[in-house]
Amino acid sequence: MSLDALRGIAGWWFIREVWGDKYLWRVEGRPLISIAASAVRSVSDRVLLLVRDRERASQLLKELPTHIDEFIIDDPGINCSGPLRGMLTALFHVEADEYLIVPGICLGSTKKA
Repeated sequence: MSLDALRGIAGWWFIREVWGDKYLWRVEGRPLISIAASAVRSVSDRVLLLVRDRERASQLLKELPTHIDEFIIDDPGINCSGPLRGMLTALFHVEADEYLIVPGICLGSTKKA
């Protein structure tokens, strides 16, 4: 299935329930998360992946050994959850002049993007 065809599916619930882990679902032979990581790599010399726990980092590392420089584990002391906790963890704990935060399910990513 192409990225364009995926855009037409009505919601991530369908993908999760039918195909499983959306980050590891294969598009054109690649895990979906690797498409986002490659897009970031094209504009940054350092790619960090924000994950909820070490188990998730280990699971994704098997699929992304060359795409990710480092994993950042969500800070449980931040009083929120989900993607917002990940973004705040990065902003609070990673020293950088600029930040580019990209969703792991970057369906609009193309080589042009």
